[in-house]
Amino acid sequence: MDATTVEKYFACLTSIMDEDNLHVKPECVWNMDETGVQLNHRPGLICAEKGSTSGNRETITILQP
Repeated sequence: MDATTVEKYFACLTSIMDEDNLHVKPECVWNMDETGVQLNHRPGLICAEKGSTSGNRETITILQP
């Protein structure tokens, strides 16, 4: 990251918050992370060559209010 990118991000965020009056409605501002939880994860002892296992993975995203 560089300073120009960070400044541009916060300028855009400020503009959106001003436009929607979110400064006085903090309950409408959420933090999101792009991490998913695997639903079919069954850990065990597996020895396999990289790329030889199935890529079939189902995930779910969780939002914390």
